[in-house]
Amino acid sequence: MARFAPASALGLALLLVSCAAPKVPFTEGDVSVDADDYGAALASWTRSGKAYGDLEVRLRVTATFKSWGWTHAAVERLSEARALRAADKAALKARYLDAYRARYEFVVAAWSSRPYYNNLDRKERSSWRIALEDDRGREAEPESVEKVSETIR
Repeated sequence: MARFAPASALGLALLLVSCAAPKVPFTEGDVSVDADDYGAALASWTRSGKAYGDLEVRLRVTATFKSWGWTHAAVERLSEARALRAADKAALKARYLDAYRARYEFVVAAWSSRPYYNNLDRKERSSWRIALEDDRGREAEPESVEKVSETIR
């Protein structure tokens, strides 16, 4: 579970969302998916939460873990969308699986009406603390947090 534990209640919000969600397997193995399975894989590995303060939403967060199952479904979806040949699909799959084995990666979308709260990439000056928490309560901080873009237009 990705947990954002600031002075506000976002960590609790994500905890509640995660507890209500079904458990998902963290196993590697043969995966039989096609491009149509991407939506289900995305839904299985995505969680959302909100942090409230002073009767307003301070931050909305949605995070997707690029899991083993998600990775295979994403390769199928991209291969179909790009009409990749078998060799190109195999190369794409190898790159995605290498990335999966190298580190856990999450795609996180955060929104706030105040730019001050959108500072997830500034570790020392951030309003939030980012950590991955396992089922025993152990935490790991990210190696890096990279901002993709300011806004999506």
